[in-house]
Amino acid sequence: MLKIIGVSTTGYYSFKKRKPSKQSIRKQEVKKEIVEIYNESKQIYGAPKITETLLSRGHTIAEKTVGNYMREEGIKAIWVTRYVRTTIAPDFDTKLKNILNREFNPTSPNTIWVTDYPDVGIRLILLTLKPLQALFI
Repeated sequence: MLKIIGVSTTGYYSFKKRKPSKQSIRKQEVKKEIVEIYNESKQIYGAPKITETLLSRGHTIAEKTVGNYMREEGIKAIWVTRYVRTTIAPDFDTKLKNILNREFNPTSPNTIWVTDYPDVGIRLILLTLKPLQALFI
């Protein structure tokens, strides 16, 4: 089996007996702390904030290293976007058309209806009345 893999017998057994290095042990501990900080922040923190938190906890680590460890763990910060108001189009005014052309005298009933938005204040409560009115008289 070792010949198929291309590993010598002594190399295999020395690998099995080898203890983990201090660097690999520290790396695993830092990775656990990174995942812990990431989950505490509801998966929002990225490498810069996690690095800041680790530095405040007494670790000496670079932001690049934290980013690499996060990539190895498969975790990524969630990008929180600012709320953008999308209900009013930028060309809203140009789409409005003056259907009446200032002619408020219809020829038949139920052809022109208008509405108004008067605000009525009653004891610190602002009510908006939206009555419909037919123009045909």
